[in-house]
Amino acid sequence: MQDPHLHIIALDAPYPPTKGSTIDMFYRIKALSGAGIKIKLHIFYKDFPSLETLIQYCEIIYLYKRKPVWKFKNLHTPLFVQSRRDDELVRLIAQDDDPILFEGIHTAYSIGDTRWAHKKKYIRMMNDESEYYYHLYKIEDNAIPKLYFLLESRLCRTFQSGIFKKVDHVFAISSEEQKLLNTQNCESTWIPPFFDSTDLSKTGSGDYLLYHGDLSIKENADAANFLIKEIIPHTKFKLIIAGNNPGNKLTNIATSNIQLVNSPDQDQMNQLISDAHIILLPFSQATGYKIKLLQSLAKGRHIITSDIIQSFTELSGLIQFAGTVNGWIEKINELTNRPFTEEDRMSRKMIMEKYFNQEKNAQKIKQIIFN
Repeated sequence: MQDPHLHIIALDAPYPPTKGSTIDMFYRIKALSGAGIKIKLHIFYKDFPSLETLIQYCEIIYLYKRKPVWKFKNLHTPLFVQSRRDDELVRLIAQDDDPILFEGIHTAYSIGDTRWAHKKKYIRMMNDESEYYYHLYKIEDNAIPKLYFLLESRLCRTFQSGIFKKVDHVFAISSEEQKLLNTQNCESTWIPPFFDSTDLSKTGSGDYLLYHGDLSIKENADAANFLIKEIIPHTKFKLIIAGNNPGNKLTNIATSNIQLVNSPDQDQMNQLISDAHIILLPFSQATGYKIKLLQSLAKGRHIITSDIIQSFTELSGLIQFAGTVNGWIEKINELTNRPFTEEDRMSRKMIMEKYFNQEKNAQKIKQIIFN
């Protein structure tokens, strides 16, 4: 029997896996390849990507330079979607009968092209993008980005609903978002995020707190500043903030009990997560799935996060929740002298295996696409 082939259209270079979307894409590509699927990977990029690692899991890789968002063709389609349009992509994929997996609505500009009428189409939803961009609009202070986020939110609302009518199946990233998809009259399945689940958490204690995330994103920079101003003055621990591309405000915050690790590589980040006593992950919204939370569960010890994440019920027994400044401080104090035990480790491993087994989830995708 011939091996199944699958076109995957990536919204960004999946490697290196340094942010939520690229982590999910890279480890899913790796798992699907391990499940015997021959992958034809199409990548939209801004900066020319490294392909040496990706090519191990792909039959062939095609590259397409993203267009600037201001080179839009209409005001009916989100601009970040229009930046990922390419007629050569359509022409190449149209040449065979292999199905297509779209990574987010970002890559779905040509989903209704008649040259793909014979194709089976599937989409991995990364977020409810309309809600996500509306949240960015609410927290943005600068007038021009604020207007852009509002425009994208409104365009996403109608674009998303139109996409669901054109695909054969939707892979939701969270159980909550699958519930919303069920109201859209489309076939959907919850497939949890893929991530690096090796090297389970160490037992024992650490001597610092950790916040990690892409610090070029305002929401993450705001979370780090919240910890610096509101939480750390009331604890005895040092705080390490680790992530890519911090702005000047964070770059200049170093004190005796606050350390910034600027753009750590993957090994360094994994070590920081593994050695921390408590990982602090404040969030201001609950769209999508917080993949850095899963990374922390796989490799870290104690975790405290925002109470809005309690909607991820599969994680509720594994992490601590806080909703106020006093709540954060109290949770840190509760865990200060509590080591991470073997019992904690095994409870976490059991839940992670139940919901986030990457081989099983890859087989589930394979069965849906190639049944």
